[in-house]
Amino acid sequence: MEWLIIEAVSRIVIFETKLSDTFGRYKSLKLQIMHLLNEGGAFFMYPIVFIFIILIVLFVKELVSKRASKKTISLMSSISLFVLAWGALGQVMGLIEAFDTIEGIEGVSINILAHGLKFTFLPVLFSLFTFLVARGCIIFLQWRRKD
Repeated sequence: MEWLIIEAVSRIVIFETKLSDTFGRYKSLKLQIMHLLNEGGAFFMYPIVFIFIILIVLFVKELVSKRASKKTISLMSSISLFVLAWGALGQVMGLIEAFDTIEGIEGVSINILAHGLKFTFLPVLFSLFTFLVARGCIIFLQWRRKD
């Protein structure tokens, strides 16, 4: 049991040391993405990633099949609209949380306000990206379809 705790702590320390270099920038794209996912709120960002993966799997499944089914295209369309609404909900909840925090603090600087507002846009940005990729895949599947 003790070695598990030591292993977990050492992995956290290693991860944090790898996380940023001397200039505070991230060394890899993977770490940048992980940082943005956590900053945007794990409750909203990780489901968006999961839905993005599901949409890509559905697209590849339809590419492999001989003919794109209307059912899968309709499912992809519904999922892409859901992810867009999920991201908007994430932003609204983030804004409410940010404004509640600002309300409790006297003399909030513009820098702190801008920093907080920046992260409320991350769920919307990533859900918009997922929506556009899904819509592009749907357009391609409909174009490829032979009726």
